[in-house]
Amino acid sequence: MQVFVDSTSFGPRRRIRAVLMAIALIAFVVVWSMLLVPTGKPIAFDDIDWPDVIGEGSIALLAVVWLLAVNRLRTRPMAFGFFAVGAVALFIAAIQDMLDEFLVFPQTYPSVLENLGKTGGLLCVTAGLLILSNERKQAEDALRDVTNRYRALSITDSLSKLFNHAFFLEELQAQVESARASGKALSLILLDIDDFKRHNDRYGHLEGDKVISALGLTIRSCVRGTDVACRYGGEEFTILLPDTAVDVAARVAERIRIAFSSVVFEPDPDTRARVTVSLGAAELNREETAQQLLHRADMAMFEAKEAGKDQVVTSR
Repeated sequence: MQVFVDSTSFGPRRRIRAVLMAIALIAFVVVWSMLLVPTGKPIAFDDIDWPDVIGEGSIALLAVVWLLAVNRLRTRPMAFGFFAVGAVALFIAAIQDMLDEFLVFPQTYPSVLENLGKTGGLLCVTAGLLILSNERKQAEDALRDVTNRYRALSITDSLSKLFNHAFFLEELQAQVESARASGKALSLILLDIDDFKRHNDRYGHLEGDKVISALGLTIRSCVRGTDVACRYGGEEFTILLPDTAVDVAARVAERIRIAFSSVVFEPDPDTRARVTVSLGAAELNREETAQQLLHRADMAMFEAKEAGKDQVVTSR
């Protein structure tokens, strides 16, 4: 993402540029008048349309102010270029229109120049506004992407690529409240890696990280997009399944168990190892709290551990 930094103060460098631009415009007016005025025929004083003179003078002054103001956009070269050209073109057109109020010129190019200046100036200013608007939208989109990326990092476990513990607790409460309001089912799966400490002690923590990463991948491949899979902590994982009865949740848990038990790890060149998980599934009862649902799923998982591991137990 490109970040534009531009001070809002009218510093020395901007003052110098402003003076140079003002000198350039004054020089143009002087030179243009010296070349054009001698060729014109003066208009009678009573025939001069003074409101038009004042109006065109105001436009010329505004064009100068506009040119000085867009000097702040020099970090955006394309937009600045269109704005600057547009301001100069409008300034030239206004000066020429003022001269037309005092003199009648035999040539046709002064009026052509005036019309081209007005039309071209407005087109350039419009183009500059469109470019500036597009650049701002791109900057806002880039900022939104960065914000979303940081948000994703803050709620995601870096190893398993699942949501983290803090997000799970927040989502658990929200899902329980939603299920109560809608009357729909809500199930929770809690799973734990069997003998994970022994695997870590035998092969090292790097190999343990590979197990957690592989389990995260397995879980993501077995759940729906509406399910919320999280790393609860250490070797424990949770899955929230909205609008899902416990029997269906048990089938999802069994699918995860079978898929993960088939994963082969190679901690050493001549060693192959398999790792299993124990899972507990529970469905929300109308009267219980989020913590009570979590406790029942935890107890079901504990029963699976006590019954020999590598299996699914359902709490009803």
